[in-house]
Amino acid sequence: MAKLEPKNNDRLSGVLVSKDFHYHIMDAKELSEFTDVNTTEIIQKQKISFHSTFSLVIFHLEQMFGEIKILDNESIWYLILLL
Repeated sequence: MAKLEPKNNDRLSGVLVSKDFHYHIMDAKELSEFTDVNTTEIIQKQKISFHSTFSLVIFHLEQMFGEIKILDNESIWYLILLL
């Protein structure tokens, strides 16, 4: 169940599950409780050389992944979370 009931124009996130012509959006952590699907978490780090402005990187990441969160930008390295 949702923690809060969504309102108009709220962004929903989760996994769309279809069973017996019924569709449900649920958190990936709940899949094993309601389905026979198992989940695995993968953590990946990437280092990419980029020769332009950081705002251009942010723009392209937002276009590909939607919402992103900058966790650390105090040094010359940036830590970005793709949501």
